[in-house]
This record gives sequence, structure tokens and C-alpha cells, in this order.
Amino acid sequence: MKAIKFLGNKNLEIIDTAKPIPGKGFAVVKVMASGICRTDIDFFYEKAEPTDITGGHEVTGIVDQPAVPGMFEKGDRVLLNCHWTCGSCKHCLAGDLIFCTELKALGFEFNGGYAEYVLAPESILRRLPDDISLGAGIIAGDALGTAYHAVKKAGVVKGDRVGVIGVGPVGLMAVASATYFGEEVFAIDVINERLEMAKEMGAAKILNPLLTNIEEQVKEDTSGDGLDTIIECTGSSDAINNALKLLKFRGKMIFVGVCTGLNVNAYDLITAREIVIIGSRNYHDSELEEIFGLIRKNPFIEKIITNRFKIIEASAAFKMAEERKGLKIILTP
Repeated sequence: MKAIKFLGNKNLEIIDTAKPIPGKGFAVVKVMASGICRTDIDFFYEKAEPTDITGGHEVTGIVDQPAVPGMFEKGDRVLLNCHWTCGSCKHCLAGDLIFCTELKALGFEFNGGYAEYVLAPESILRRLPDDISLGAGIIAGDALGTAYHAVKKAGVVKGDRVGVIGVGPVGLMAVASATYFGEEVFAIDVINERLEMAKEMGAAKILNPLLTNIEEQVKEDTSGDGLDTIIECTGSSDAINNALKLLKFRGKMIFVGVCTGLNVNAYDLITAREIVIIGSRNYHDSELEEIFGLIRKNPFIEKIITNRFKIIEASAAFKMAEERKGLKIILTP
């Protein structure tokens, strides 16, 4: 089979390698769609050193060879949950897979979907309904699942004013999710094309901080109160600092973007205003049917898939993603 090997310094090649063999608890899945995530750009494509791991954690496909023994059959359509866990600890039993101390991630600790076939623990396979496309399944399993979970964790109610900072794929899905629950959404980004897409996803207001004083605009639009909740999807320290200023007293900030270094005046921006800080990561398995339901009612969500490339065109696909062109880019067989 063909697979992508990352050579370091934004170089990759398509290699021929052995097709995996199923075993006890493991199935072989024919990859039908694999999404390129910003994490893959940072972790594989832009790294200086090569890697032997086949990346790709956003995967949908068709069971080619079931596990031995297995619950799935050849031909079953599946979505892969990227988290492989022990399945027996208190966190796994509660459905909180991300807290399992033995957690391993598809496409990071074991080979992922940037290949024609992937060997997957059967425990990470989720049935993909026939009326949900393989592309929509990619969205459900990452961008939408992550955003939907964050909006639910915020505890927002109909009529709340919600800011979404950064409307890439996850941010756009946060816009769609918040709108689905009846919130008035303020989408904020520096890329006008993404803001226009946010309008299509239901945003009531779109704001570009390069063109508008968003602090003044938000105050004007909220009668001086500020936003009830912000879903932060950039991971940028500067963006987070500016976003905190947009919240009302006792407003809620939901951290979704990956930020590894935050410098913030915690007293003035958080403590003195009693801001509630909530972290949110991935989604809960129990939410998957709700997420599919949202897709059924909002099929336009699949518009965030702007580009599809064959696996042999991976170099062009990753270059486009690295340059932040398009939105969700998908590799197909």
C-alpha cells in the first residue's frame, strides 16, 4: 500500500509499504478520507527531523478486514476516534477517554490514516451512519466534535451572546454549534474569507480586528455589557488577552485552541471581573449521535471541506495547509 513518510523540513514522500494484517482486537480499515489538521502541520510537516510514524488522526473508512474476533464486518463504514485507551479505568468507564493514563493517539503514538490502509484497535472504531458522508464523518470526529463539546461545556442558553475567536475549521464549527443552540454569535478573525464562511454558518456579527476596534464594537453591540461567553480557538496569547477584554463581568472563557505559553494580567482581566475559565478538549462518545443530528439538520457544515487531494498529491495538500489556504483539506485514495 501507499503511505506518507515525513522527511522533515516540509518534505515528504509517498512510500510503498506492507499492508497491515488484522489480529486479536485489531481491524484493517481501508482509508476513504483523512483530514489534515494544524496539529499534523506542527508535529510532522514543519519539524526538522524525519519521523517513522504515519500521521493522520482524522479518519473515516470502510472495514477491509475485521478484528479477530470482532464486532465489525467487512464493508462497515466507520469513523475512527483518535484516542486508544485501556477501556477499564474509571475515566474510560465514564466515557472520559482523554483522561486515561494509558491514552495513545492515532497518528502520533501509532500509525494513522495518511495511508491507503490503517491497522486500528477495534475499540476506536465508531459506526458511521449511512446518511452521514465520509467527509462529514471527518468533520464530526474532530472539528465539529471538539467545537460542539466546548459549546455544551459553556452552558450557554438561548439568546446568549457568544464570541468565537479564530474561525478556522474548529472555530467555524463552534459558530455552527452555538447558532444551533440559539446563541447570537460574534465571529472574530483576521481572514475575511473565513469571516464570510462564518456568516454562512450562522454568525450574527463578523469582526476583523485589523479593520475594526472590536472592543468598542462589542460594547456598542451589547449596550456596554460585553459577551456572555467566548470560545477561544486560536491558541494565541495575544488573542486570548484581547478576547478577555470582550467578556462581561462573570463571563466565561472556553479554551479550545492549543496555547502552551500564556502571559496575562490575571488580576485585572480575570480575578477582578470574576471571569470563569473552562478548558475543553475533543468530545465525549455519548455526544456523537447528537453531533450526527446537528449535521443532518445543517448539511451546509460540509462546506468547510474546501479541497480534496489524492494521497499521491500529498505534497501539494500539505503545502496548501501550511500556507493556511482553504479550510479543511482532505486526502482520499
